[in-house]
Amino acid sequence: MLITRIAELKITVKDNPDPEAIRLLISNLVEYNNDHQLEKDEYQPLAIWLRDPSSTIVAGLVGKTQ
Repeated sequence: MLITRIAELKITVKDNPDPEAIRLLISNLVEYNNDHQLEKDEYQPLAIWLRDPSSTIVAGLVGKTQ
């Protein structure tokens, strides 16, 4: 297991991401989820919103979780 200090991590944003990086991320997520999923296809929607002071959504992430 790789242990990394949080201070050593960084978030990057790409407007033209490498297709191989996307494939690797999805592959690793699917493998992890398959190894830890208790029952198949029991997903719940998940949303993370960034809102401005008037509560208008200006950014967000959507997905599924179990």
